[in-house]
Formats: sequence, structure tokens, C-alpha cells
Amino acid sequence: GALKFQDPGAFHEALKAHGVIPGFALDIAPYLVIAIELLVGAGALWSAMHKRWPAAALSASAVFACIAVYAFALVIRPPAVPSGCGCGFSAGLIKDWAPIALRNALFCAALCVAAPLASTCAPQKGKTPEDFPRASRVKG
Repeated sequence: GALKFQDPGAFHEALKAHGVIPGFALDIAPYLVIAIELLVGAGALWSAMHKRWPAAALSASAVFACIAVYAFALVIRPPAVPSGCGCGFSAGLIKDWAPIALRNALFCAALCVAAPLASTCAPQKGKTPEDFPRASRVKG
């Protein structure tokens, strides 16, 4: 969201070149995407700062899922001419959207797997090593 926020016009042009978003929504879509990404990113950051790791992971995974779905749409119906993604990470023109779709789907899946693990691995408030019998027997 932050990179798109710096140049929403370039993001608008990229979305227009992709031909996925209908014309009536094209003027507002870039700003909605930017706002949603910034809000979700801020929520994930807030969650991480408060050690709410599952919420942070799932928030970020939602963004990656949306990007993956959009990129898969471009795999199925590629733009007429190669175009950029408008995000700043892929500065060049993209001919094959499959790697981007796959990469974002894998990030989403990894975060979905990490979310429940994060809650079991994170230290629990008010707990000490003595609360865990196996941990208290381990000699350093």
C-alpha cells in the first residue's frame, strides 16, 4: 500500500492496462486498494506490536490472498500488452503473471500455517518456565 500511495496515478495506469477492473470502478479502485492495504497493514503491525501474532499473520495473509487471486485472473486473461503491476516491486513489464500469482499464494499459505503456530510458540502472559514441567527440568 505504501508504495502505491506514493504514486497512485501509476497504479491507476497499471490497473487500466490489466483490463480486469470494469471502467465504472477504475477511477476509485486504486484508492480503495491503497486504503485497504494501508489499513490492513497498520492492523497487522499493531497486532504484531501487541504480540498478537496470529492476527498479524492472518491480516497479512488476506492481502497476499487478494493479490494472488488478482494475479491468477491475469494468468487466465493476460493484458493485451505486457504491463507492470503498479506496486513498485516489479518495476519492469510483466509478461507472465503465473510466478507472481504463485509467489503470493505461497506467502498466503505460509502465513496461514504460521498463524496457529505463532499462538502456540509465543510466550504466554504471566507464565514462567516453572509453569512448564519439561522446560523446568532442562539443565542449561
